[in-house]
Amino acid sequence: MINNGKVNGFKGNLQVVENLDTGEQKIYNSVFVDPKYIDIIRNDLAMQIVGKLAGAKSCAMDLSRELKQHEQKIYYHIRRLEKAGIIKKAGVERRFGMLAKMYTAVSPIVSAKLYEDGRLVSKGQSGLDLIVSQLLHPFIENGKLNAKIIVGDPYPHGKYDHGGLDAYHVSNLAHFLGKYLDKLDLPICSIDTKISKDDLKNNLIVIGGPVGNSITYDLNQHLPIYFDEQSGWNLVSKATGKKYNDDLAGIIIKMENPFDKDKKILVLAGGRTRGTLAAVMAFTKHIEDIFKANSDIVSVIVHGIDSDGDGLPDDAKIVE
Repeated sequence: MINNGKVNGFKGNLQVVENLDTGEQKIYNSVFVDPKYIDIIRNDLAMQIVGKLAGAKSCAMDLSRELKQHEQKIYYHIRRLEKAGIIKKAGVERRFGMLAKMYTAVSPIVSAKLYEDGRLVSKGQSGLDLIVSQLLHPFIENGKLNAKIIVGDPYPHGKYDHGGLDAYHVSNLAHFLGKYLDKLDLPICSIDTKISKDDLKNNLIVIGGPVGNSITYDLNQHLPIYFDEQSGWNLVSKATGKKYNDDLAGIIIKMENPFDKDKKILVLAGGRTRGTLAAVMAFTKHIEDIFKANSDIVSVIVHGIDSDGDGLPDDAKIVE
């Protein structure tokens, strides 16, 4: 997360997430440096100094002896590393009857901003919230909803003359999204029968399956996990060929909007309303797991967990 300190005009640290092959993640507080100092990391001696300071604080005299280099050369690189913000002073200690400045490394990761871009997030958010805010891009930008949320019209309509039964799931989603919004402007959603062709050229959050939501029906052919009409709207994965016919199965898909390549769509849907509820639950409860590999392209199948046996999912898990 970005802190309040400054290094040569740049704000001090930002959070970097490393996705490991094991499926785990490492989070670092990376030091943010001016690009004019970035060349220092190519210098072998400078990196040897950083390596020593990463293990324990030290001074130029001690580093000179350990690395068998002239003390002035060590001082030169220390000054540059300190200006870059890669190392910092860690007090003074007495060495050979003199007070020596002690230094320590700041972070194993350095980052440089090459041009102005990025996204603003609300003040006061925790590090975890900052990560989730990134995962919600571009649907939330600068603390504002930047998407059209679409549910099926509850009155019979569309090719199947069927009403959408998934509108109440919007309340669960809105409660979750509200944590990342400075202001929730109402109304937050539209019904599919009121959506124009121009409306489709936006970032879209589409809730509900293809029978009750005509927009999901129009998107279905483009989805990497689609609803198979011939088998009674079972879910079919194009990647694995697997079919899912359980009422508690749902999809969470984030991908390029086929109506406008510069926009994104997020589809939370099931063949039945319980599958849609499972998708919404998985999205709101396990968003970091869902977006673990990539925050821009997501295609997962989830399954609802009915712990209390009332026929409705209380939680959900990822199955593919």
